[in-house]
Amino acid sequence: MNGKRKTPVQRFSTFKLGIFACTAALSWVGCAPVVGAPVRVTAPEGYTVVFPDKADSLRGQDGPVTFRIDSARTPDKTRYEVAWFKFPAAINQAERTELLMRVERGLFNGPTELVKRTQPEGDKNTVDLILDFADGRRGYYHIFYTTDQTMLQVSAVGQRGGEWEGRVDPFFKSVEVNVRGPLPDDPVSAELWRAFQENGLAQTLNQSP
Repeated sequence: MNGKRKTPVQRFSTFKLGIFACTAALSWVGCAPVVGAPVRVTAPEGYTVVFPDKADSLRGQDGPVTFRIDSARTPDKTRYEVAWFKFPAAINQAERTELLMRVERGLFNGPTELVKRTQPEGDKNTVDLILDFADGRRGYYHIFYTTDQTMLQVSAVGQRGGEWEGRVDPFFKSVEVNVRGPLPDDPVSAELWRAFQENGLAQTLNQSP
C-alpha cells in the first residue's frame, strides 16, 4: 500500500483472502483424506461444530487479528471449514457491513458464478452464498458476526453435483455459537473506519493472488 501501514480491518481482509485461496486449493488438490466418523469440535473461542470426518485446527495471530480455523476433508475431496476471527477492537455497524461486503467480494477470485445470495431481512450481519467455480467446484458459505468483535465463517467446497451437497445443510446446522454478544452501533472505532475507507482497500481485495 505504497509503504503505508495497514489498518487492522485491512490486514484482516487481506489475510482472509489468502485463507480462502488456500482453502480452494486444499479442497481440490490436498492430501489424501482419512476416513472416519463424524467429529464434534468444541472451541474455547465460543462455538461447537460437527464435522463429517477427522478435523484439524489451526490457531494464530495475523497482525492485530486473532484467528482459529477448523477444517476436515472427506474422501471425495470436499473441504468443510469453520473460521473464527477476533478483531483488536469492537467495530460498529457501518464497519461490519463494509467488511462483510469485502470478504464476500474476495470470494470472487477468477471466473466465479453467483448461484444464490441470501441475507435475512433486516440482518446486516449475516450473508449466505452459493458459488460455482470454473474448475467444477461449488462452494457454500455462511458468514456472520457472533459479537461486535468476532466473525465466524462456515463453508463447504467440493465437486459440483456430488453427494456431499446433501451434507452441507446438516453441517451448517451443527454449528452452535455459545458466546454471543450485542452488536451496538456505537462509533467505537471512527479512526479505524476512516482509514479503512481511505486506504484503497477495494483495489487490494480485487487483486488476484
